[in-house]
Amino acid sequence: MRVAALFWSSFALASGVLAASWKTGPFNPPAIPLAVSSPYTSTWLNNGNGTALFGDWPHFWTGAVTAWLSMVNVDGTTYATMAPPSGSATVPKQLSMKFTSTSTVFVIRCGPVDFTYTFLSPIDTDDLVRFSLPFSYLYITAASNDGKAHKVKVYSDITAEWLATDNNEKVSWSTSEGPHTMGHEIQLADQRPFQETSQRILHGTVFFSILKRDNLTYRIGPSGDLRDEFVSRGTLTPLLETGPRAIKDRWPTFAFAVDLGSVGAQGLAEPVVFGIGHARDKLVQFNTKGQIQERVPYFMTRYTSLRDAMEFFMTDHENAARAAALVDAQIEAHAKKVSDNYAALVALSMRQAFAAMELTVPIGTTGDTDDVLLFVRQNSAGYDGAINGVDVLYAMWPLFSYVNPRLLKAAIEPTLRYAAEDVYPSNFCLRSAGPHYPNATGQAAGDDMDHPMPVEASADILILTLSHAQISGDGSLLTTYYAQLDKWATYLQDTTLTPTKQEQGETFADSVAKMSNLAVKGIIAIAAMGEIAKMTNHTQDADKYSTMARNYITQWKSLAMSKDGKHLTFTYDNDNSYMIGFNLLADKLLKLGLVPDDIYATQQSWYEAKVSPYGLKADSRYGWTVSNWEIWAIAYMKDATLQRTVIDHIVAYYSSGIGTVPMANYYEADTGKVHQFQARPDVAGHLAFIALQCVQSSLI
Repeated sequence: MRVAALFWSSFALASGVLAASWKTGPFNPPAIPLAVSSPYTSTWLNNGNGTALFGDWPHFWTGAVTAWLSMVNVDGTTYATMAPPSGSATVPKQLSMKFTSTSTVFVIRCGPVDFTYTFLSPIDTDDLVRFSLPFSYLYITAASNDGKAHKVKVYSDITAEWLATDNNEKVSWSTSEGPHTMGHEIQLADQRPFQETSQRILHGTVFFSILKRDNLTYRIGPSGDLRDEFVSRGTLTPLLETGPRAIKDRWPTFAFAVDLGSVGAQGLAEPVVFGIGHARDKLVQFNTKGQIQERVPYFMTRYTSLRDAMEFFMTDHENAARAAALVDAQIEAHAKKVSDNYAALVALSMRQAFAAMELTVPIGTTGDTDDVLLFVRQNSAGYDGAINGVDVLYAMWPLFSYVNPRLLKAAIEPTLRYAAEDVYPSNFCLRSAGPHYPNATGQAAGDDMDHPMPVEASADILILTLSHAQISGDGSLLTTYYAQLDKWATYLQDTTLTPTKQEQGETFADSVAKMSNLAVKGIIAIAAMGEIAKMTNHTQDADKYSTMARNYITQWKSLAMSKDGKHLTFTYDNDNSYMIGFNLLADKLLKLGLVPDDIYATQQSWYEAKVSPYGLKADSRYGWTVSNWEIWAIAYMKDATLQRTVIDHIVAYYSSGIGTVPMANYYEADTGKVHQFQARPDVAGHLAFIALQCVQSSLI
């Protein structure tokens, strides 16, 4: 098993974490991802201008504390390495922090011994069982920095705050032993499946596990008692208090401690391996064929219990780490073709985007199945908590295209299935599969949570459905849902060239008529329907839609271009208005060749004079912007210098220290003021350059 030690040693060296001062790489983000594996395993270190791992409590993406603490003891002196110091614990020195697409690594100096804390949230889209596990790893390694051997002990605990924001909630718990693991399991005493409060699910189990090793002790009890015992004794007495009781009632805490013995300059042969995550045996309610179907995690096709899944996760840690390293290397190689800052932006975006997904199958499914649906939770938006908003899936399109088109199919099919049953009484596409995660029970037209985006939603679903078929070679969605797709294309035929007053993808923005960017998306979607018809041998439809799209794009150019021919307008009737034409990228990603080349060149020239301190303003109405749409707007340019400049300004915003929350992609381009949005999966759109590379070079 020496392979694991070599892996973690080489990881630390490659990350530059052996430096003598606190280094950050590739930049200092507003919040640092720790355990980010699902909508409810989403724990971050609020960072701002720079917060050491021991400088603050970890937080759920909303800002609620998810208490997770660690200490170490070196030759009798206890140091607080994660979360604020407890009792008389000494404050150590952080040497570095680095994040990648899958991990975050801290190096902390505790006197004569350096500790490396590696938080790994694996991304393996080639293995859907691994991909669907809602758990993350913490690896702790140690090595002396003075060439001598030292006595080392390690401690970590969590509290029941991992379950709920309301600390009056009562919790129960247990401790289990598997063949290779010890684990604490914590639940709300009152289980309420499919219900959320304060963005937290009121159902499921938090697992906190450790891979077995010699000299392991564990305890459950009040937080102060456990931490004080480790500070004073360096070990834990195996006392397991029983519940239930309220989260705030003496703060029930779940701890492990390991005596590592003598540690020298060669370090540990094996890291101390922890696993953590919030898991549920029922993920989503889905409305299909007039019935509410309860869907379970994909990993249940192999493991029938959450405990068995956690046991596998822990014993699979070496394979998961190797797979994650390959993912990091591949993504970095593709992103660095654009720039180093772009690679950094993509890496952080990957962590946030995958923390919003859950992959599901029907109850009782075993082995391979085609009935796989992916559900995405929208966070912090005008439509907060919506499930599979098609505008959100459209924003995430570059990520799905790049990592695995099967995920794109799994994400759009819930909307296609529901719409095909004619439950939604409109001739345009519904905006989402449901307004309240995790309930994909459909959308009632006209209710308070129905944000109709008729052109936006209809165009999004047509574009995404064609893209899946092009990338995967799987035309099953095209044939199964052809009638529905044709219905939406027919709607666009009559409405897209001059859109009426309506919302587009930004539900927080004003409803406006005659939006140029929205209109061109609809026209591209009509062209996409022409390709769908061609691929399914609907020859007459193919000719009709293709001809229509070519005619519309000519008219659109005349309507959308300013009179001086220098830029596209935001709305047709305001020649002084402008916008970033991010929807033009869809033409490139679908390889339609619909939009004239001079349109792209004109926009490029216009952008050169419009770069603000933190990027490109979305349009002429206000000073705000959305970073993923900025990336879309420059990805199709030919001026690499301008592309890098805009990227550098976006990264300057994310590394400015202005915010302290997971990536807030909606902000003021001049000042960086954050508009309350955070942790949105839309940042997956930052992968637009990579998706375009894939289209152009057949990488996927």
